Amino acid sequence: MSEKVDYTVEEWDKLKLAPLAAGSYLMAASPSGTRGQAKEVSAIGASVVQALKLVQPGTLLSALVAEMAAEVSGAQLSKIYEAKLESVAAMDKDTLLRMLRESAALISAKGTPDEISGYGSLLMAVAQGVAGAAKEDTFLGAGGKLINHAEQAALNELSSMLSLPA
Repeated sequence: MSEKVDYTVEEWDKLKLAPLAAGSYLMAASPSGTRGQAKEVSAIGASVVQALKLVQPGTLLSALVAEMAAEVSGAQLSKIYEAKLESVAAMDKDTLLRMLRESAALISAKGTPDEISGYGSLLMAVAQGVAGAAKEDTFLGAGGKLINHAEQAALNELSSMLSLPA
């Protein structure tokens, strides 16, 4: 089992930013209007908080998710989270994918098979949360789908990269 001390500060930050990159990648795949975008941003934070309830205590993933969840809640820490999210959301899709590949390679190099799988599942949970947060392809608010073709393609690409089901 790897621990936080097995990672440099820079590596740890990369691991923490990747879920934001996964959510931002889905947002970039099919941009929403202002209301939809707000729902998608909220879904990133909600997915992280939900993950905290699901991870096994005392593991690398629980330490990682606990730090991320702390940044999502609390007024001062929330501002830090918002600044990180704005920074990541401004990246283009290729940069987001590179960031995700680098974080996956990092955990693959230092983590156990369970940590690798759990981290990939975390990234997919965030991406799926964003994909299902707001209806896409609506006309004046009517119709639309929760997950459209572009979002499904992005989910498939992420799951393939992480070797997980979409």
